Amino acid sequence: MTDLIKNGLAWLHRQRAAHLSSDVVYKPAGSGAEITLAATASQIRVEMLDGQGFPVQATIMDFICQTADLPVDPAAGDEIVSCGHRYLVTPLGEEPCWRWTDQSRLARRIHTRDVGEE
Repeated sequence: MTDLIKNGLAWLHRQRAAHLSSDVVYKPAGSGAEITLAATASQIRVEMLDGQGFPVQATIMDFICQTADLPVDPAAGDEIVSCGHRYLVTPLGEEPCWRWTDQSRLARRIHTRDVGEE
């Protein structure tokens, strides 16, 4: 029997990549390599506690990309260049700098912060 949920998730990821993404350049830290891939930018607001327990709000830019398009696990310090801006891959609070979008592991959500124009 066909796994309808798995097939549906794969179709949704293909649709997102084809219609809701733009090309970005992924630069692993220290390697000098550049990987061009289709990614969907997603701006989110988060609230975290600072070292003294006070709430701090931040705006984070996440990039969602197909797992097959990015052959390495994202690491803190990597860069993404998009629309003339540089984004630094960074952990989100106590969460790592990336996570799977869902159980299918067909796409990654990479957390970044804007570090200025390219």
